[in-house]
Amino acid sequence: MKMKLSAISLAVLFAIAGCNSDENHYYQGGLDGSLPTVPDGSKPVCPPVTDGDCSDKPNPEKPEVDMGVHEPVEFADMDVTRYVNPFIGTGNLGNTYPGATTPHGMVQLSPNNGANGWEYISGYYYHDPRTSGFSHTHLSGAGAGDLNDILVMPINSRSNYMINEGSATLHLEASRYQHKDEQATAGYYKVDLLDYDIKAELTASDRVGVHRYTFPRDSKSEIIVNTGFKINWDYTSDSYLKWDKENNRIEGHRFSDGWAPSQKEFFVMEFDQPIKNIRFAYYDKDQKRYMDVPEGITEIGNDIRGKYQYARAYVEFDTAKKGLTVEAKLALSNVEIGKDGKSGASLNMTEVAGMDFDEVRETATKKWEAELGKIRVTGDEEYKQTFYSALYIPTLARLSIPTWTAATVRFTRVAALTRMATRRGAIKSTP
Repeated sequence: MKMKLSAISLAVLFAIAGCNSDENHYYQGGLDGSLPTVPDGSKPVCPPVTDGDCSDKPNPEKPEVDMGVHEPVEFADMDVTRYVNPFIGTGNLGNTYPGATTPHGMVQLSPNNGANGWEYISGYYYHDPRTSGFSHTHLSGAGAGDLNDILVMPINSRSNYMINEGSATLHLEASRYQHKDEQATAGYYKVDLLDYDIKAELTASDRVGVHRYTFPRDSKSEIIVNTGFKINWDYTSDSYLKWDKENNRIEGHRFSDGWAPSQKEFFVMEFDQPIKNIRFAYYDKDQKRYMDVPEGITEIGNDIRGKYQYARAYVEFDTAKKGLTVEAKLALSNVEIGKDGKSGASLNMTEVAGMDFDEVRETATKKWEAELGKIRVTGDEEYKQTFYSALYIPTLARLSIPTWTAATVRFTRVAALTRMATRRGAIKSTP
């Protein structure tokens, strides 16, 4: 018996684009079955509906998988992962997310529209053509909004497009995008940010989210690191950011309460290009707007500028003379920032030491191939896509203890024992 997803079928959600322009790589076909018209008498660039002399005829051993309006991701090391469609379930209250993660990974690096509401529980709602950046933790298929920690957004001076819905503390730099410029598979996500002409790519290891942003030439290009972003019931209870100039990185934390109480995310973020400057901003509760801190300050949070300040860092790179590709790695820990690769987020960063974006992506693909390839099915391409997309979704749960550090296990064990002792009356709880 064939297994079919009951949630969403892309055949309903998406229309398959036709060969109407040079940017379009699909042929919708026609009643007469004729080849698409091509300029200058060159070979067609889309598969015809009948045999013909095409320049890109699909490999008969690996027929093209239908991703609707999205162009399929085709890395050379993909086998069963080429059937995974992460966009299934991202609309009509499926509450899944399309971003990059590993099987049961600690990091789920995925886009956020920037709005609040029931349909935005996973951070991403397919029918909203805006993005406010990419955060590192996401819930899949949940009924309550939480996580979405440490939002990262690349911008430049080409646009001042903003989203400010639901709370004055949001006030988010954002961009519009089109689904035809969006791609995803297990362990990889890509989108073009139209307002800034920036290509954003995401991948992940178990504990590290890896970004690659291709900036055009511009007078000012920045990557925003936002510890104040929140959705629905979640809110930031404390935030902290520090510029470590010597190591060309930033570090910090976001503490939050809401559906999940007393959540703590510590992080370290490293860049492969030199940081030109960092300016910090915080939310002024009295003036109800964001304020820049005085120039020269390299740390914000904790006792500096007060608590509950929704701290942001605007990390600037030099694109004045030419475009630039920036790779950034952000490691998470639920225990501490750590130092010298010996504990916390600093230790977790070592799992991608010496690796660039493509190498991390290849490792993620290898893990997904091993996980999903445990079950092999036969059938047509549509059936395989249905099966492997359905098999993929349960492995998005952020539940696996082995993806945490030993220090985290010790920490959570102590916390569990403390809660048990409190319930038994051995320890008095404090208000």
